[in-house]
Amino acid sequence: SETKNQCEQILDYLSNNDSEGLKDLFCKTVSSESDFDNQLSEALELFDGSVVSYDIRSTGANERIVDGKQSEIHISPHICDIKTDKDKTYSIRYYSYLINVEEPDYQGLSELSIECEDGQIFVLGNYETGHNL
Repeated sequence: SETKNQCEQILDYLSNNDSEGLKDLFCKTVSSESDFDNQLSEALELFDGSVVSYDIRSTGANERIVDGKQSEIHISPHICDIKTDKDKTYSIRYYSYLINVEEPDYQGLSELSIECEDGQIFVLGNYETGHNL
């Protein structure tokens, strides 16, 4: 599924410290914010090691159909039990428009949070910046 693909992309980019790849997954309105690149570096520093196993939990998916076509698909997956080769465990939640026909600048991730074993949560992006609330 598209959701599973996106989850796997995120984990790949985190594993490989690929800041460009990860940035490309975010929507324009969020990734163009002035402090986004700094946040991105911090997120990649926080995430230690390469992913060896994970579990994608069922995700909320909302879609809007206009004239028989999908105009919007919004997902909010939870990736749990992410284990890395550095013996670290994380969980990740994020919000993303897989499709946003009417507001293409919102297409992509708006917010991604990484939770560490000690309960520390790092938030990359901003939900409100990536949505027409």
